[in-house]
Amino acid sequence: MFLGAAGFRPAGYLGTSFTHRMRFFFRSWGRRGPARVFPPMYGPPPGATPTGPVFACRPMSFDLALCEASFPRIKELDDTDLAQAITKRHQEITPTPVEQTAVLGLISKIKAAIEKISAAPDLLPSVTVEEFREVGSFRKGTMLAGHNVADIVVVLRSLPTVEAVSALGQKIVEELKANDKEVYSCISRDFGCELAGPNAIVRLLITTVPSNAKLLEPDLHCTALYASINFIR
Repeated sequence: MFLGAAGFRPAGYLGTSFTHRMRFFFRSWGRRGPARVFPPMYGPPPGATPTGPVFACRPMSFDLALCEASFPRIKELDDTDLAQAITKRHQEITPTPVEQTAVLGLISKIKAAIEKISAAPDLLPSVTVEEFREVGSFRKGTMLAGHNVADIVVVLRSLPTVEAVSALGQKIVEELKANDKEVYSCISRDFGCELAGPNAIVRLLITTVPSNAKLLEPDLHCTALYASINFIR
């Protein structure tokens, strides 16, 4: 476009520098005002006001509660048979008052015996009881009929050797027989031992304090898996 001194140049062209180009641009201002400003390619032109309604917030989403009349309800069925079946099944799995009394009596006696052994270390020098607490379905009120079993977690400060756990169970049986004429027995299990009484069983879930966990040996102590599970119950 530019042909040097002899070439064509637009009228008023002053040079190629930035200053010359700005002078050429502002020369378009005259008596008719500034140069015409074209609107942008997309969207409304600058300064234009929007047309149509303006919402202050988004429209409300569809809510079934606001249009309940437009949706007819289904016909309600008769649930009498279902209610009767549920009630019957509930009566079948709920333990009788006799069963609940038997479990409650046995667990109360065993907790008293453990409390006595814990308060008097001389009764069983090989076992040191840190704490004990009742857990399981009987404590939560979800015991089923025919399953008269309660659970007590016993945390030992000493190492839970097989002999120590068996001695603890036998000592509890001795305490029960000293105060009662009923027949009691103790059976060793992987988790600890079971104490059986008239029409009820209490399981002693034996564990130890966390500091003894690394000292447990499978051949000498209760299984580490059962000890860890019993501790977090």
